[in-house]
Amino acid sequence: MRTVALVSMLLLLLPASGCLGGEDEEQCTFDGKGGGDECTVASSENSDVEVPPAPPVTPPATQDPNSTEQEPSNGSHNQSNSTVPGISFHIGSPNGTLSEMSGAFSKHVEVFGSHVIATSAVSDEDLLHASAVLAEYLDNDEDGIVDNGLIVEHLSSRSATLVMGATEADLEAAIDEIPESMHVRFDNGDIVVQALFGDETVNNNETQDRFDATLEEVLHLITHGGWAHAYPDVFGEVNGSLIGNLTDAARGGHFEEEEIDDCDGGGQCALPPGGNYPEDAWYTYDDDTCSYACMITEYVYWGLTSMLGAQAQRCSEIEHEWRPCTFAALNETDPELVTLLTNPEFNLPKVLPDGDYAPVTSTSSSNDEVVDNGATDPATYDPCAVETDRDVGPWEGNKSLNILADGHALGADAWQPFEFCKSWDNGTGEAIPTMLIFVSTDCGHCWNHGTTISQWEIDYAGRMNIVMLAVNFETNEKFTADRDEVKGFQGKLSGSLCYQNSQSCADRPGDAHASLYLDDLNQSQMSAWQVTSTPTHIIIGHDGIVLWHQKQHRSDLGGDGETTQSAIERLIGPQTNT
Repeated sequence: MRTVALVSMLLLLLPASGCLGGEDEEQCTFDGKGGGDECTVASSENSDVEVPPAPPVTPPATQDPNSTEQEPSNGSHNQSNSTVPGISFHIGSPNGTLSEMSGAFSKHVEVFGSHVIATSAVSDEDLLHASAVLAEYLDNDEDGIVDNGLIVEHLSSRSATLVMGATEADLEAAIDEIPESMHVRFDNGDIVVQALFGDETVNNNETQDRFDATLEEVLHLITHGGWAHAYPDVFGEVNGSLIGNLTDAARGGHFEEEEIDDCDGGGQCALPPGGNYPEDAWYTYDDDTCSYACMITEYVYWGLTSMLGAQAQRCSEIEHEWRPCTFAALNETDPELVTLLTNPEFNLPKVLPDGDYAPVTSTSSSNDEVVDNGATDPATYDPCAVETDRDVGPWEGNKSLNILADGHALGADAWQPFEFCKSWDNGTGEAIPTMLIFVSTDCGHCWNHGTTISQWEIDYAGRMNIVMLAVNFETNEKFTADRDEVKGFQGKLSGSLCYQNSQSCADRPGDAHASLYLDDLNQSQMSAWQVTSTPTHIIIGHDGIVLWHQKQHRSDLGGDGETTQSAIERLIGPQTNT
Protein backbone atom coordinates (compact mmCIF):
# COMPACT_ATOMS: atom_id res chain seq x y z
CA MET A 1 0.00 0.00 0.00
CA ARG A 2 2.86 2.37 0.77
CA THR A 3 4.19 1.85 -2.77
CA VAL A 4 0.80 2.62 -4.29
CA ALA A 5 0.45 5.73 -2.17
CA LEU A 6 3.88 6.91 -3.25
CA VAL A 7 3.06 6.43 -6.93
CA SER A 8 -0.22 8.28 -6.43
CA MET A 9 1.65 11.20 -4.89
CA LEU A 10 4.07 11.25 -7.83
CA LEU A 11 1.11 11.37 -10.19
CA LEU A 12 -0.07 14.56 -8.54
CA LEU A 13 3.36 16.10 -9.03
CA LEU A 14 3.36 15.46 -12.77
CA PRO A 15 2.14 18.43 -14.84
CA ALA A 16 -1.57 18.15 -15.62
CA SER A 17 -0.85 19.27 -19.17
CA GLY A 18 0.84 15.96 -19.97
CA CYS A 19 4.30 17.56 -20.12
CA LEU A 20 3.75 18.85 -23.64
CA GLY A 21 5.57 22.10 -23.31
CA GLY A 22 9.04 23.54 -23.17
CA GLU A 23 11.99 22.91 -25.42
CA ASP A 24 11.74 19.13 -25.09
CA GLU A 25 8.56 17.21 -24.39
CA GLU A 26 8.80 14.89 -21.40
CA GLN A 27 8.72 11.19 -22.22
CA CYS A 28 9.31 7.78 -20.70
CA THR A 29 12.52 6.64 -22.35
CA PHE A 30 13.58 3.19 -23.47
CA ASP A 31 17.00 2.15 -24.70
CA GLY A 32 16.37 -1.54 -25.25
CA LYS A 33 19.20 -2.51 -22.89
CA GLY A 34 17.52 -2.29 -19.54
CA GLY A 35 18.34 1.33 -18.80
CA GLY A 36 16.53 4.61 -19.17
CA ASP A 37 13.08 3.13 -18.58
CA GLU A 38 12.10 5.57 -15.87
CA CYS A 39 9.90 8.54 -16.67
CA THR A 40 12.30 11.38 -17.43
CA VAL A 41 12.89 13.90 -20.15
CA ALA A 42 14.27 11.88 -23.05
CA SER A 43 17.97 12.52 -23.22
CA SER A 44 20.81 11.08 -25.22
CA GLU A 45 23.04 11.56 -22.20
CA ASN A 46 21.45 8.74 -20.23
CA SER A 47 20.66 6.31 -23.05
CA ASP A 48 22.29 5.06 -26.20
CA VAL A 49 19.77 6.69 -28.52
CA GLU A 50 20.63 6.53 -32.19
CA VAL A 51 20.72 10.04 -33.62
CA PRO A 52 18.01 10.29 -36.29
CA PRO A 53 18.65 11.91 -39.67
CA ALA A 54 18.03 15.63 -39.89
CA PRO A 55 14.58 16.45 -41.30
CA PRO A 56 14.31 18.02 -44.76
CA VAL A 57 14.86 21.77 -44.85
CA THR A 58 11.25 22.22 -45.94
CA PRO A 59 8.31 19.96 -45.18
CA PRO A 60 8.19 17.15 -47.79
CA ALA A 61 5.66 17.69 -50.53
CA THR A 62 2.62 15.46 -50.54
CA GLN A 63 0.85 14.28 -53.63
CA ASP A 64 -2.24 16.20 -54.68
CA PRO A 65 -5.17 13.89 -53.90
CA ASN A 66 -6.96 15.16 -57.00
CA SER A 67 -4.01 14.54 -59.29
CA THR A 68 -4.17 11.62 -61.71
CA GLU A 69 -0.40 11.31 -61.76
CA GLN A 70 1.34 8.62 -59.76
CA GLU A 71 4.78 8.86 -58.30
CA PRO A 72 7.32 7.37 -60.70
CA SER A 73 8.96 4.08 -59.88
CA ASN A 74 12.57 3.20 -60.45
CA GLY A 75 11.98 -0.40 -59.55
CA SER A 76 14.14 -0.13 -56.45
CA HIS A 77 11.47 -0.42 -53.79
CA ASN A 78 13.17 -2.19 -50.92
CA GLN A 79 10.83 -4.45 -48.98
CA SER A 80 13.47 -4.96 -46.30
CA ASN A 81 13.10 -1.33 -45.24
CA SER A 82 9.39 -1.74 -44.69
CA THR A 83 7.14 -3.40 -42.17
CA VAL A 84 4.60 -4.12 -44.89
CA PRO A 85 3.58 -7.43 -43.32
CA GLY A 86 3.12 -5.81 -39.94
CA ILE A 87 5.56 -8.41 -38.58
CA SER A 88 9.17 -7.42 -38.19
CA PHE A 89 9.89 -10.63 -36.24
CA HIS A 90 11.40 -8.51 -33.49
CA ILE A 91 12.76 -10.84 -30.81
CA GLY A 92 11.85 -9.45 -27.42
CA SER A 93 10.92 -10.87 -24.04
CA PRO A 94 7.50 -12.30 -23.13
CA ASN A 95 5.31 -9.42 -21.98
CA GLY A 96 1.74 -8.55 -21.25
CA THR A 97 -0.32 -11.66 -20.64
CA LEU A 98 2.83 -13.81 -20.95
CA SER A 99 5.05 -11.69 -18.70
CA GLU A 100 5.07 -14.29 -15.91
CA MET A 101 6.82 -16.69 -18.28
CA SER A 102 9.75 -14.37 -18.95
CA GLY A 103 11.89 -16.01 -16.28
CA ALA A 104 11.83 -19.34 -18.06
CA PHE A 105 11.44 -18.14 -21.64
CA SER A 106 13.72 -15.26 -22.59
CA LYS A 107 12.68 -14.88 -26.25
CA HIS A 108 9.35 -13.82 -27.75
CA VAL A 109 7.97 -13.03 -31.20
CA GLU A 110 4.40 -11.95 -31.87
CA VAL A 111 2.73 -13.00 -35.11
CA PHE A 112 -0.70 -11.58 -35.94
CA GLY A 113 -1.66 -11.58 -32.24
CA SER A 114 -0.34 -15.09 -31.54
CA HIS A 115 2.97 -15.76 -29.83
CA VAL A 116 6.15 -17.80 -30.17
CA ILE A 117 8.28 -17.96 -27.02
CA ALA A 118 11.55 -19.81 -26.54
CA THR A 119 14.19 -20.58 -23.95
CA SER A 120 17.62 -19.02 -24.26
CA ALA A 121 18.94 -22.34 -25.59
CA VAL A 122 16.76 -22.13 -28.71
CA SER A 123 18.60 -20.55 -31.62
CA ASP A 124 17.25 -17.35 -33.09
CA GLU A 125 17.14 -19.14 -36.47
CA ASP A 126 14.77 -21.79 -35.12
CA LEU A 127 12.62 -19.20 -33.36
CA LEU A 128 12.30 -17.03 -36.46
CA HIS A 129 11.64 -20.08 -38.63
CA ALA A 130 8.73 -21.12 -36.43
CA SER A 131 7.42 -17.55 -36.49
CA ALA A 132 7.60 -17.47 -40.28
CA VAL A 133 5.74 -20.77 -40.61
CA LEU A 134 3.02 -19.45 -38.29
CA ALA A 135 2.73 -16.31 -40.42
CA GLU A 136 2.55 -18.38 -43.61
CA TYR A 137 -0.26 -20.56 -42.30
CA LEU A 138 -2.26 -17.46 -41.31
CA ASP A 139 -1.39 -15.33 -44.36
CA ASN A 140 -0.99 -18.13 -46.87
CA ASP A 141 -1.09 -15.96 -49.99
CA GLU A 142 1.50 -13.67 -48.35
CA ASP A 143 -0.26 -10.44 -49.21
CA GLY A 144 0.33 -9.08 -45.71
CA ILE A 145 -3.31 -9.66 -44.70
CA VAL A 146 -4.51 -12.65 -42.71
CA ASP A 147 -6.63 -15.02 -44.77
CA ASN A 148 -9.30 -15.63 -42.14
CA GLY A 149 -9.74 -12.86 -39.59
CA LEU A 150 -12.14 -14.87 -37.44
CA ILE A 151 -9.60 -17.63 -36.90
CA VAL A 152 -6.88 -15.12 -36.07
CA GLU A 153 -9.22 -13.32 -33.68
CA HIS A 154 -9.88 -16.53 -31.75
CA LEU A 155 -6.18 -17.36 -31.61
CA SER A 156 -5.39 -13.89 -30.34
CA SER A 157 -8.18 -13.88 -27.75
CA ARG A 158 -6.72 -17.08 -26.29
CA SER A 159 -3.14 -15.80 -26.43
CA ALA A 160 -2.24 -18.78 -28.61
CA THR A 161 1.40 -19.55 -27.87
CA LEU A 162 3.97 -21.86 -29.40
CA VAL A 163 6.45 -22.73 -26.61
CA MET A 164 9.91 -23.80 -27.73
CA GLY A 165 12.75 -25.52 -25.95
CA ALA A 166 16.01 -26.61 -27.55
CA THR A 167 15.18 -30.18 -26.52
CA GLU A 168 12.35 -31.91 -24.70
CA ALA A 169 14.39 -31.80 -21.49
CA ASP A 170 15.08 -28.09 -21.94
CA LEU A 171 11.39 -27.36 -22.41
CA GLU A 172 10.37 -29.48 -19.42
CA ALA A 173 12.86 -27.62 -17.24
CA ALA A 174 11.44 -24.29 -18.41
CA ILE A 175 7.86 -25.40 -17.82
CA ASP A 176 8.79 -26.33 -14.25
CA GLU A 177 9.92 -22.73 -13.66
CA ILE A 178 6.59 -21.19 -14.72
CA PRO A 179 4.48 -19.89 -11.81
CA GLU A 180 1.48 -21.99 -10.84
CA SER A 181 -0.81 -19.12 -11.84
CA MET A 182 0.20 -19.67 -15.46
CA HIS A 183 -0.52 -23.38 -15.27
CA VAL A 184 -4.00 -22.53 -14.01
CA ARG A 185 -4.54 -20.30 -17.05
CA PHE A 186 -3.35 -23.11 -19.33
CA ASP A 187 -5.71 -25.58 -17.66
CA ASN A 188 -8.63 -23.15 -17.91
CA GLY A 189 -8.00 -22.58 -21.60
CA ASP A 190 -7.25 -18.90 -21.10
CA ILE A 191 -3.96 -19.47 -22.91
CA VAL A 192 -3.67 -22.13 -25.62
CA VAL A 193 -0.19 -23.62 -25.94
CA GLN A 194 1.62 -26.05 -28.22
CA ALA A 195 5.17 -27.33 -27.83
CA LEU A 196 7.97 -27.46 -30.39
CA PHE A 197 11.58 -28.55 -29.85
CA GLY A 198 14.56 -26.97 -31.53
CA ASP A 199 16.06 -30.37 -32.31
CA GLU A 200 13.00 -31.28 -34.40
CA THR A 201 12.92 -27.92 -36.18
CA VAL A 202 14.55 -27.64 -39.61
CA ASN A 203 15.20 -23.99 -40.36
CA ASN A 204 16.14 -22.76 -43.81
CA ASN A 205 19.84 -22.65 -42.95
CA GLU A 206 19.92 -26.39 -42.29
CA THR A 207 20.08 -29.36 -44.63
CA GLN A 208 16.57 -30.43 -45.55
CA ASP A 209 17.23 -34.13 -44.96
CA ARG A 210 14.57 -34.71 -42.33
CA PHE A 211 10.97 -33.72 -41.77
CA ASP A 212 10.39 -30.30 -40.21
CA ALA A 213 8.13 -30.79 -37.19
CA THR A 214 7.35 -27.06 -37.26
CA LEU A 215 4.80 -27.80 -39.99
CA GLU A 216 2.95 -30.07 -37.59
CA GLU A 217 3.17 -28.31 -34.24
CA VAL A 218 2.35 -24.83 -35.55
CA LEU A 219 -0.66 -26.21 -37.41
CA HIS A 220 -1.83 -27.96 -34.23
CA LEU A 221 -1.79 -24.62 -32.43
CA ILE A 222 -3.83 -22.98 -35.18
CA THR A 223 -6.42 -25.72 -35.54
CA HIS A 224 -7.21 -26.45 -31.90
CA GLY A 225 -6.74 -22.82 -30.80
CA GLY A 226 -8.38 -21.15 -33.80
CA TRP A 227 -10.34 -23.32 -36.22
CA ALA A 228 -12.12 -25.26 -33.47
CA HIS A 229 -13.40 -22.11 -31.76
CA ALA A 230 -14.13 -20.04 -34.85
CA TYR A 231 -16.28 -22.80 -36.37
CA PRO A 232 -17.31 -25.16 -33.53
CA ASP A 233 -19.98 -27.02 -35.51
CA VAL A 234 -17.51 -27.70 -38.29
CA PHE A 235 -14.05 -27.91 -36.71
CA GLY A 236 -14.95 -28.31 -33.04
CA GLU A 237 -12.83 -31.06 -31.49
CA VAL A 238 -15.85 -32.81 -30.02
CA ASN A 239 -18.10 -35.72 -30.85
CA GLY A 240 -20.76 -34.73 -33.37
CA SER A 241 -18.94 -31.91 -35.15
CA LEU A 242 -18.39 -32.29 -38.88
CA ILE A 243 -14.65 -32.86 -38.43
CA GLY A 244 -15.40 -35.25 -35.56
CA ASN A 245 -17.62 -37.33 -37.81
CA LEU A 246 -14.96 -37.40 -40.53
CA THR A 247 -12.37 -38.46 -37.96
CA ASP A 248 -14.62 -41.31 -36.85
CA ALA A 249 -15.02 -42.45 -40.46
CA ALA A 250 -11.26 -42.39 -41.01
CA ARG A 251 -10.65 -44.40 -37.83
CA GLY A 252 -13.37 -46.95 -38.56
CA GLY A 253 -15.60 -45.96 -35.65
CA HIS A 254 -16.12 -43.62 -32.71
CA PHE A 255 -13.57 -44.25 -29.98
CA GLU A 256 -13.47 -41.73 -27.14
CA GLU A 257 -12.17 -41.76 -23.56
CA GLU A 258 -14.73 -41.90 -20.78
CA GLU A 259 -12.79 -39.30 -18.81
CA ILE A 260 -9.59 -37.40 -19.45
CA ASP A 261 -7.72 -39.30 -16.72
CA ASP A 262 -7.93 -42.33 -18.99
CA CYS A 263 -5.31 -40.64 -21.17
CA ASP A 264 -2.52 -40.44 -18.60
CA GLY A 265 -0.76 -43.31 -20.39
CA GLY A 266 -1.17 -47.06 -20.21
CA GLY A 267 -4.96 -46.91 -20.47
CA GLN A 268 -7.60 -47.14 -23.18
CA CYS A 269 -7.85 -43.38 -23.77
CA ALA A 270 -9.38 -42.78 -27.24
CA LEU A 271 -8.13 -46.01 -28.83
CA PRO A 272 -10.38 -48.78 -30.15
CA PRO A 273 -10.89 -51.87 -27.97
CA GLY A 274 -7.61 -53.67 -27.55
CA GLY A 275 -5.90 -50.91 -29.49
CA ASN A 276 -6.76 -52.60 -32.77
CA TYR A 277 -8.28 -50.49 -35.53
CA PRO A 278 -10.67 -51.97 -38.14
CA GLU A 279 -8.91 -53.07 -41.32
CA ASP A 280 -10.71 -50.48 -43.44
CA ALA A 281 -9.47 -47.57 -41.29
CA TRP A 282 -6.93 -45.26 -42.92
CA TYR A 283 -6.12 -43.19 -39.86
CA THR A 284 -4.73 -45.41 -37.10
CA TYR A 285 -2.91 -43.28 -34.53
CA ASP A 286 -2.08 -45.48 -31.53
CA ASP A 287 -0.89 -43.00 -28.86
CA ASP A 288 -2.61 -43.93 -25.57
CA THR A 289 -2.18 -40.37 -24.26
CA CYS A 290 -4.02 -38.77 -27.19
CA SER A 291 -7.58 -37.84 -26.26
CA TYR A 292 -10.46 -37.74 -28.71
CA ALA A 293 -9.89 -34.01 -29.23
CA CYS A 294 -6.22 -34.76 -29.84
CA MET A 295 -7.17 -37.43 -32.39
CA ILE A 296 -9.16 -34.82 -34.31
CA THR A 297 -6.22 -32.39 -34.20
CA GLU A 298 -3.90 -35.04 -35.62
CA TYR A 299 -6.43 -36.01 -38.29
CA VAL A 300 -6.66 -32.44 -39.56
CA TYR A 301 -2.87 -32.21 -39.62
CA TRP A 302 -2.47 -35.40 -41.66
CA GLY A 303 -5.21 -34.40 -44.07
CA LEU A 304 -4.10 -30.83 -44.75
CA THR A 305 -0.39 -31.57 -45.04
CA SER A 306 -1.03 -34.56 -47.30
CA MET A 307 -3.21 -32.39 -49.49
CA LEU A 308 -0.43 -29.77 -49.66
CA GLY A 309 2.30 -32.29 -50.50
CA ALA A 310 4.25 -32.50 -47.23
CA GLN A 311 3.85 -36.26 -46.82
CA ALA A 312 4.41 -37.47 -50.39
CA GLN A 313 7.99 -38.58 -49.71
CA ARG A 314 7.13 -40.21 -46.38
CA CYS A 315 4.44 -42.71 -47.35
CA SER A 316 6.18 -45.82 -46.07
CA GLU A 317 7.41 -44.01 -42.96
CA ILE A 318 3.93 -42.96 -41.84
CA GLU A 319 1.70 -45.76 -43.18
CA HIS A 320 1.34 -47.32 -39.72
CA GLU A 321 -0.56 -44.18 -38.77
CA TRP A 322 -1.77 -42.56 -41.99
CA ARG A 323 -2.30 -44.09 -45.43
CA PRO A 324 -3.51 -41.44 -47.95
CA CYS A 325 -0.16 -39.61 -48.05
CA THR A 326 -0.68 -37.71 -51.33
CA PHE A 327 -3.38 -35.39 -52.59
CA ALA A 328 -4.54 -37.98 -55.14
CA ALA A 329 -4.75 -40.71 -52.51
CA LEU A 330 -6.53 -38.43 -50.06
CA ASN A 331 -9.04 -37.30 -52.67
CA GLU A 332 -9.81 -40.92 -53.45
CA THR A 333 -9.89 -42.18 -49.86
CA ASP A 334 -11.35 -39.21 -47.99
CA PRO A 335 -13.01 -36.89 -50.53
CA GLU A 336 -15.25 -35.28 -47.89
CA LEU A 337 -12.18 -34.04 -46.03
CA VAL A 338 -10.75 -32.58 -49.23
CA THR A 339 -14.06 -30.85 -49.91
CA LEU A 340 -14.06 -29.38 -46.40
CA LEU A 341 -10.46 -28.20 -46.44
CA THR A 342 -10.90 -26.53 -49.83
CA ASN A 343 -14.21 -24.87 -48.99
CA PRO A 344 -13.71 -21.17 -49.92
CA GLU A 345 -15.88 -20.13 -46.97
CA PHE A 346 -12.99 -20.87 -44.61
CA ASN A 347 -10.09 -19.75 -46.84
CA LEU A 348 -7.71 -22.33 -45.35
CA PRO A 349 -4.06 -22.75 -46.45
CA LYS A 350 -3.51 -23.81 -50.06
CA VAL A 351 0.29 -23.75 -50.09
CA LEU A 352 2.65 -25.55 -47.73
CA PRO A 353 4.73 -23.09 -45.65
CA ASP A 354 8.45 -23.10 -46.41
CA GLY A 355 9.68 -20.83 -43.62
CA ASP A 356 10.25 -17.92 -45.98
CA TYR A 357 7.49 -15.42 -45.22
CA ALA A 358 7.87 -12.60 -47.74
CA PRO A 359 4.57 -10.72 -48.07
CA VAL A 360 4.15 -8.46 -51.06
CA THR A 361 1.51 -5.74 -51.07
CA SER A 362 2.90 -3.57 -53.86
CA THR A 363 2.61 -4.35 -57.53
CA SER A 364 5.73 -4.33 -59.69
CA SER A 365 6.43 -5.00 -63.33
CA SER A 366 9.41 -6.76 -64.85
CA ASN A 367 10.44 -3.73 -66.90
CA ASP A 368 10.12 -1.29 -63.99
CA GLU A 369 7.28 0.60 -65.62
CA VAL A 370 4.65 2.23 -63.46
CA VAL A 371 1.85 -0.27 -62.99
CA ASP A 372 -1.60 0.88 -64.00
CA ASN A 373 -3.34 0.88 -60.66
CA GLY A 374 -6.66 2.11 -61.93
CA ALA A 375 -5.58 5.76 -62.02
CA THR A 376 -7.75 7.51 -59.45
CA ASP A 377 -10.89 5.46 -59.89
CA PRO A 378 -11.83 4.67 -56.26
CA ALA A 379 -13.37 1.38 -57.39
CA THR A 380 -10.01 0.04 -58.54
CA TYR A 381 -7.37 2.31 -57.02
CA ASP A 382 -5.41 0.62 -54.24
CA PRO A 383 -3.25 3.00 -52.16
CA CYS A 384 -1.28 0.03 -50.81
CA ALA A 385 -0.07 -0.84 -54.32
CA VAL A 386 1.24 2.56 -55.40
CA GLU A 387 4.91 2.41 -56.30
CA THR A 388 7.28 5.19 -55.33
CA ASP A 389 10.89 6.19 -55.83
CA ARG A 390 11.02 7.41 -52.23
CA ASP A 391 12.73 5.33 -49.58
CA VAL A 392 10.29 3.40 -47.43
CA GLY A 393 10.99 4.16 -43.81
CA PRO A 394 10.04 6.06 -40.65
CA TRP A 395 11.72 9.41 -41.31
CA GLU A 396 10.39 12.65 -42.74
CA GLY A 397 10.17 12.52 -46.51
CA ASN A 398 10.02 8.71 -46.55
CA LYS A 399 7.11 6.75 -47.87
CA SER A 400 5.50 5.55 -44.67
CA LEU A 401 6.02 2.07 -43.38
CA ASN A 402 2.84 0.10 -43.55
CA ILE A 403 1.39 -1.14 -40.29
CA LEU A 404 -0.49 -4.39 -39.93
CA ALA A 405 -1.70 -4.98 -36.40
CA ASP A 406 -4.79 -5.82 -34.41
CA GLY A 407 -6.80 -2.73 -33.59
CA HIS A 408 -9.45 -2.02 -30.97
CA ALA A 409 -12.22 0.52 -31.54
CA LEU A 410 -13.78 2.17 -28.52
CA GLY A 411 -16.63 0.03 -27.19
CA ALA A 412 -15.90 -2.95 -29.45
CA ASP A 413 -15.79 -6.47 -28.04
CA ALA A 414 -13.06 -7.81 -30.30
CA TRP A 415 -9.79 -6.67 -31.81
CA GLN A 416 -9.81 -6.52 -35.58
CA PRO A 417 -6.97 -6.60 -38.15
CA PHE A 418 -5.89 -3.13 -39.27
CA GLU A 419 -3.79 -2.14 -42.29
CA PHE A 420 -2.49 1.43 -42.23
CA CYS A 421 -2.04 1.94 -45.97
CA LYS A 422 -5.77 1.42 -46.53
CA SER A 423 -6.33 4.85 -44.98
CA TRP A 424 -4.14 6.64 -47.53
CA ASP A 425 -5.63 8.46 -50.50
CA ASN A 426 -7.55 6.08 -52.77
CA GLY A 427 -8.34 8.56 -55.51
CA THR A 428 -11.39 10.15 -53.90
CA GLY A 429 -9.47 13.05 -52.36
CA GLU A 430 -11.14 12.30 -49.04
CA ALA A 431 -8.09 10.99 -47.17
CA ILE A 432 -6.68 13.13 -44.37
CA PRO A 433 -3.37 13.07 -42.46
CA THR A 434 -2.87 10.68 -39.56
CA MET A 435 -0.94 11.17 -36.35
CA LEU A 436 0.58 8.01 -34.88
CA ILE A 437 1.04 8.19 -31.10
CA PHE A 438 3.15 5.56 -29.37
CA VAL A 439 2.06 5.23 -25.74
CA SER A 440 2.52 2.93 -22.78
CA THR A 441 -0.37 2.51 -20.39
CA ASP A 442 2.20 2.23 -17.59
CA CYS A 443 3.99 5.50 -18.41
CA GLY A 444 3.19 8.55 -16.29
CA HIS A 445 3.62 11.01 -19.14
CA CYS A 446 1.28 8.96 -21.34
CA TRP A 447 -1.21 8.87 -18.48
CA ASN A 448 -1.27 12.66 -18.22
CA HIS A 449 -1.24 12.96 -22.01
CA GLY A 450 -4.77 11.55 -22.06
CA THR A 451 -6.29 15.03 -21.72
CA THR A 452 -4.34 16.42 -24.67
CA ILE A 453 -5.29 13.48 -26.87
CA SER A 454 -8.96 13.97 -26.01
CA GLN A 455 -8.69 17.63 -26.95
CA TRP A 456 -6.97 16.82 -30.24
CA GLU A 457 -9.77 14.40 -31.09
CA ILE A 458 -12.20 17.30 -30.74
CA ASP A 459 -10.14 20.08 -32.28
CA TYR A 460 -8.89 18.15 -35.32
CA ALA A 461 -11.91 15.98 -36.05
CA GLY A 462 -12.23 15.64 -39.82
CA ARG A 463 -8.79 17.16 -40.37
CA MET A 464 -6.48 14.58 -38.78
CA ASN A 465 -6.93 10.97 -37.74
CA ILE A 466 -5.24 9.71 -34.60
CA VAL A 467 -4.01 6.13 -34.29
CA MET A 468 -2.60 5.01 -30.94
CA LEU A 469 0.04 2.27 -30.72
CA ALA A 470 0.17 0.69 -27.26
CA VAL A 471 3.62 -0.62 -26.39
CA ASN A 472 5.47 -2.22 -23.49
CA PHE A 473 9.08 -1.69 -22.41
CA GLU A 474 10.42 -5.23 -22.53
CA THR A 475 13.29 -4.52 -20.11
CA ASN A 476 11.09 -2.98 -17.41
CA GLU A 477 9.13 -5.47 -15.32
CA LYS A 478 6.66 -2.71 -14.39
CA PHE A 479 5.68 -2.07 -18.01
CA THR A 480 3.68 -5.24 -18.60
CA ALA A 481 0.33 -4.20 -20.04
CA ASP A 482 -1.94 -6.67 -21.76
CA ARG A 483 -4.85 -6.07 -24.10
CA ASP A 484 -7.35 -5.71 -21.27
CA GLU A 485 -5.27 -2.91 -19.78
CA VAL A 486 -5.02 -1.21 -23.17
CA LYS A 487 -8.80 -1.37 -23.56
CA GLY A 488 -9.16 0.00 -20.04
CA PHE A 489 -6.79 2.89 -20.79
CA GLN A 490 -8.60 3.67 -24.04
CA GLY A 491 -12.11 3.56 -22.60
CA LYS A 492 -11.40 4.66 -19.01
CA LEU A 493 -12.82 1.38 -17.70
CA SER A 494 -13.12 0.84 -13.97
CA GLY A 495 -12.34 -2.88 -14.08
CA SER A 496 -8.76 -2.44 -15.26
CA LEU A 497 -5.59 -1.15 -13.60
CA CYS A 498 -3.17 1.14 -15.41
CA TYR A 499 0.01 3.00 -14.53
CA GLN A 500 1.97 -0.04 -13.29
CA ASN A 501 -1.18 -1.49 -11.68
CA SER A 502 -1.39 1.46 -9.28
CA GLN A 503 -4.38 3.35 -10.69
CA SER A 504 -7.80 2.47 -12.00
CA CYS A 505 -7.86 3.12 -15.73
CA ALA A 506 -11.14 4.98 -15.11
CA ASP A 507 -9.12 7.71 -13.41
CA ARG A 508 -6.95 8.47 -16.44
CA PRO A 509 -7.03 12.20 -17.28
CA GLY A 510 -9.15 13.16 -20.27
CA ASP A 511 -12.13 11.46 -21.82
CA ALA A 512 -12.43 7.99 -23.32
CA HIS A 513 -10.49 7.99 -26.58
CA ALA A 514 -12.46 7.43 -29.77
CA SER A 515 -9.20 6.89 -31.67
CA LEU A 516 -8.23 3.38 -32.72
CA TYR A 517 -5.74 1.61 -30.44
CA LEU A 518 -3.29 -0.87 -32.01
CA ASP A 519 -1.58 -3.73 -30.21
CA ASP A 520 2.19 -3.20 -30.35
CA LEU A 521 2.90 -4.75 -26.98
CA ASN A 522 5.76 -6.73 -28.50
CA GLN A 523 7.31 -3.44 -29.74
CA SER A 524 7.62 -4.56 -33.37
CA GLN A 525 6.27 -1.28 -34.72
CA MET A 526 8.06 0.71 -32.03
CA SER A 527 11.31 -0.79 -33.30
CA ALA A 528 10.47 -0.28 -36.97
CA TRP A 529 9.59 3.38 -36.40
CA GLN A 530 12.78 4.00 -34.38
CA VAL A 531 10.76 5.05 -31.34
CA THR A 532 12.68 5.08 -28.05
CA SER A 533 10.33 6.98 -25.75
CA THR A 534 6.66 7.46 -25.01
CA PRO A 535 4.61 9.33 -25.91
CA THR A 536 6.11 9.79 -29.37
CA HIS A 537 4.19 11.47 -32.21
CA ILE A 538 4.58 10.97 -35.96
CA ILE A 539 2.43 12.72 -38.57
CA ILE A 540 1.73 10.98 -41.89
CA GLY A 541 0.28 12.83 -44.88
CA HIS A 542 -2.90 11.79 -46.65
CA ASP A 543 -0.75 10.16 -49.34
CA GLY A 544 1.34 8.09 -46.95
CA ILE A 545 4.38 10.40 -46.82
CA VAL A 546 5.99 10.95 -43.41
CA LEU A 547 5.58 14.67 -42.65
CA TRP A 548 6.94 14.91 -39.12
CA HIS A 549 8.76 12.60 -36.71
CA GLN A 550 9.13 13.92 -33.17
CA LYS A 551 12.49 12.25 -32.66
CA GLN A 552 14.02 14.26 -35.51
CA HIS A 553 13.17 17.48 -33.67
CA ARG A 554 14.48 16.62 -30.21
CA SER A 555 17.05 19.26 -29.33
CA ASP A 556 19.14 16.77 -27.34
CA LEU A 557 19.58 14.82 -30.58
CA GLY A 558 20.45 17.87 -32.66
CA GLY A 559 16.91 18.81 -33.65
CA ASP A 560 15.23 22.20 -33.59
CA GLY A 561 13.07 21.48 -30.53
CA GLU A 562 9.76 21.93 -32.36
CA THR A 563 6.93 20.61 -30.19
CA THR A 564 4.15 18.33 -31.37
CA GLN A 565 1.52 21.06 -30.99
CA SER A 566 3.58 23.45 -33.10
CA ALA A 567 4.04 20.81 -35.77
CA ILE A 568 0.31 20.08 -35.87
CA GLU A 569 -0.53 23.75 -36.23
CA ARG A 570 2.07 24.16 -38.97
CA LEU A 571 1.04 21.08 -40.96
CA ILE A 572 -2.67 20.68 -40.17
CA GLY A 573 -3.86 24.02 -38.88
CA PRO A 574 -4.75 25.80 -35.63
CA GLN A 575 -6.81 24.23 -32.89
CA THR A 576 -10.49 25.07 -33.17
CA ASN A 577 -11.13 25.56 -29.46
CA THR A 578 -8.06 27.47 -28.30
